[in-house]
This record gives sequence, C-alpha cells and structure tokens, in this order.
Amino acid sequence: VSVDIDRIEHMFEYGSMSPTLTLHPSASIRREQVSALRDKIRSLEAPRMDAPTHPTLPVLADLFPERGLRRGGVYQLGPQHTLLWALIAQMTRSGHFVGLVGFQHLGLRSAEDLGVDLDHLVIIKDPGNMWWHTTNTLIDALSLVALRPSGTLPSAHQRDRFHARLRERGSTLLVAGAWPGADAAITVEHSHWDGLEAGAGLLQRQELTLSYRGRRDSAGRSLQLVVSAEGMSAAPRRDDASTITPLPMRRVVGSAQERQAG
Repeated sequence: VSVDIDRIEHMFEYGSMSPTLTLHPSASIRREQVSALRDKIRSLEAPRMDAPTHPTLPVLADLFPERGLRRGGVYQLGPQHTLLWALIAQMTRSGHFVGLVGFQHLGLRSAEDLGVDLDHLVIIKDPGNMWWHTTNTLIDALSLVALRPSGTLPSAHQRDRFHARLRERGSTLLVAGAWPGADAAITVEHSHWDGLEAGAGLLQRQELTLSYRGRRDSAGRSLQLVVSAEGMSAAPRRDDASTITPLPMRRVVGSAQERQAG
C-alpha cells in the first residue's frame, strides 16, 4: 500500500512537482513501480549525492557535528515550520526532491521565502492511517522525507528494520515529534520577533536559537540565527565567543500522542 504512483509520474513528465498536489493512498502499487519511480526521480536530480551528509544551508553547517544531516539518520524535530524549511531548503535548491507526509498546514509562502524550491516538494498532506506505509514508499524513492505521524508509532522491531533500510539507501528521515531511537533532536530553544510596537506594526525579523542534541553526544550545540525578508543568516555576535556553545542534555517533551508512543 502506498501513494498513487500514476499521479506522481504524471507530474514528473513536466520535470516538476506541483507544491499544491495532495496525494492519497492507493492499494494498486507494485514494488517494480516504486523502483521505476525512484529511477525517474534520480534522473531528474542533479547533482547526485555521494557525500555522507545531505547539503544544508551554509549558515546551518556549524550546528551539526558532521556539517550536515547524515544520510541514513533519523532526526527528531520541534514543531516549528521555520526549522523544517531551514533544514530542507538546500536540498531542494540543489535539485533534490523532498517528501512531506502528514503536514496539514504548511505555509508554503514562508518556505519559499527561506529558499525552498517548491517544485521539488512531494506533499502528502493527509495520508490517514496509511502514513507509515506512505513514508516507507517515499523513503524508497526520495533521499529526504519529513514526517508528522498521525497515529501510534510502529513497534521497536519495525523501527529497527526501517532504520536499516535508511542506512542501506542513504536516505534520511525528519520526524516532527518524538521518535524513540532517533540519532539526534533538533529544536528551537528560543524565538523572538521584532517589528511590533504597542500592538501595531509589521513583523520584520525573527531571532532563533536552534539546538542540536545527539543521542551519543555528551553535550549539545546551539546556533543563533536571524530570519528576515533577506532569508536566514547568522545572528551578530555580542562578544568574541563562538555562537556554538555546549548545551546540557535535556529530554524533549512531546505531545500527548508522542508521550503515549514513547
């Protein structure tokens, strides 16, 4: 069971994927169709990926010990869409397709402002109870998939098999929510908007503090950023200290559904 491959292939005939396309589960998919879809996507992607990490915006490189999202890894994300867009922007700008599963309200204008190429998004807004099957199929075809689970998480055995497939294919999963066994958690520790005064005005810029906490790290990392109409940039330093600072390990508290799954 997977997404409707015919509709995806129809869009690829024109060399792009409409960001407003909503795909629905279908029971008529065969494994060879997934393989054909994967080959078609890879023929459209340029350049091909041989590096151990996925490309990220240069301003984000210092957040990661490996200077990018590790291929074959699973990353647990906070709920903010700004974080999601920042992590996938460079992939789409480099010509790679990114899948989004289970995100109902995306704010694609904000994604475009942060540099996301909307023509390289494959969006399945409401997979229903087929979200796990849909994610498995997209991982077979795409190098990077972002998921917001809409039901009980798969068992530990299923997750272990899934992680093995990710490593075999060099694909990466971003999960908006808790995911037991994730390689790292990336969250927004602090967010502040400038522009509103006494309840009037326009939001002009956002200051963010992103944190990275690896499963095997003794300490985490943080990075201060500024988001404005010009895109995302490093926040001006207030002193001579590096913007990358150790963080104490702290458990990320998820939603009620995520706590139940954990």
